[in-house]
Amino acid sequence: AVISGNQATWNLGLAAFSTYESTLNLTLEVNEGVPIGTDLVNQVQIATASPEYTTTNNVYTHTLMVAPPRRNVYVSKSLSDGAPVPGQVITYYLSVRNSGNITANNVVITDVLPVGTAFVTSTYPASWSMVQAGNVVTWTHPGLTSGMYPSLYLAVRISDTVPVGTVITNTVRISTTDLESDCTDNKATYGLTTVALPADAQVRKFTSGRPVP
Repeated sequence: AVISGNQATWNLGLAAFSTYESTLNLTLEVNEGVPIGTDLVNQVQIATASPEYTTTNNVYTHTLMVAPPRRNVYVSKSLSDGAPVPGQVITYYLSVRNSGNITANNVVITDVLPVGTAFVTSTYPASWSMVQAGNVVTWTHPGLTSGMYPSLYLAVRISDTVPVGTVITNTVRISTTDLESDCTDNKATYGLTTVALPADAQVRKFTSGRPVP
């Protein structure tokens, strides 16, 4: 596209067939200070040097109303890998998103590990930071954009001394320094009941010497 002031122009060249279609994408940023409720009227027009049998569909107008800024950070938690067996490692999956229409700034996710578990490792996108201090694991991000769906993983080891049948409840929280439209989804709790390691009896057989008649 060629941009001149507030006008974008595309030269599509030759459209040889009547069924020819082309999709063009134009991304715009609404200026700060535009009042909420303002109608943004955008018009697009197409023209050709060839004769047309109708020009009634050569102009299209689209109107959008400026909406108020809305931020809503969300976190959920589930088991990604491993079995809740004392002495074993399990991995939690943390799903994070901002379902608002504007960036949520200074996002912090905090996970306080339950009694009987210990931090092993965590994997997360390069744009995030992570700090582990004792049983508290914290991830931070400077700005979670609208529609962003990062995935974080947390591996912990269940202590050998945790009795079978113990319910291990883990809670994770997310926050932003911005005002949110909904804070009811800023916390997620996931519970697991420890189980015994399944029995695995094995037998092997060895021979010595050679089978000589």
